[in-house]
Formats: sequence, C-alpha cells, structure tokens
Amino acid sequence: MMYFPSEADRERWRKNAKKAKMPFTSWIYSMVEARLAEDDEDGADRVVSSYAENRKLHRELEKSEARISDLETEIFKLRNQLFATSHPTGLGQIDEKLLNVLRSGGTWSNREILAEMGVEPHDIEAIEIITRQLHILQDLRLVKESARGWRWIG
Repeated sequence: MMYFPSEADRERWRKNAKKAKMPFTSWIYSMVEARLAEDDEDGADRVVSSYAENRKLHRELEKSEARISDLETEIFKLRNQLFATSHPTGLGQIDEKLLNVLRSGGTWSNREILAEMGVEPHDIEAIEIITRQLHILQDLRLVKESARGWRWIG
C-alpha cells in the first residue's frame, strides 16, 4: 500500500507506467530499484576515487615530510659548519636545540638526540657535527657520556 501526496502525483505516475507498458506497482518497484542502483554505483565510484585520492595525498605527504627532514638536516649542517672540521678553529656556537635537549633532563641516547634535533640518522656529516659538539660540552664538563647515553650535568 502506498499513499501519495496528491491525486495528481498518483495519476502522473500511472501515466508513466502506461507509457512504459508496465503494471503500476511493477513500474514503481523498478523505478525505486533503478534509483537505488544509481546510488550504489555513485557511492562505489566515490569510495574508489576517495581511496585513490587518499593514496595520492599520502604519497605526497610522505615525500614532503622526507624533503622537510632533508632540508632541516641541511640547515643544521650549514649552521654548524665550524664543527664539520676535525679541529675547529675560531668561534662557534653549540646548537641551541642540542643544549635544550640535554638540559631537559634525563639520559639521551645518540638515536634520541638525532630524532630530537631533526637530523637524519644516515647523514654521517650531521652525526659528526653533533658528536663534536657533544665532546666539546664533555670537555667543558657540562655533559657526561655513559653507556646509556648523554646526560646534562652543567
């Protein structure tokens, strides 16, 4: 049983069913099923395109994050060029991020320090710069190295 908002709506639907040469109830049922199938197809297409767009954006994000990490490492190396030589001469500043990490307390492993500094763990030059700075701080008796890592004592 079906109720129509008006007699005119019901008659309009009956005329469409006659044009289609179908019984009225069969025509209504086929129209509803056709519309549901459209929604299913549109929904499936939207889901597939959303997944594809999501994968594309995820790849772009990973590339951007990798590029940012590389640039941060490069900035660190440029800022700390003095420590890139085995025997630095002249005046230089210990990286402020490194000091803040060590001063925050606790014992920091080399890996944790690299992560906090935003330095790629495969960049040998950047690792050497941090190591030299740590040894200078150790010579100044501001940090102490143990088997677990580096600790601020200054």
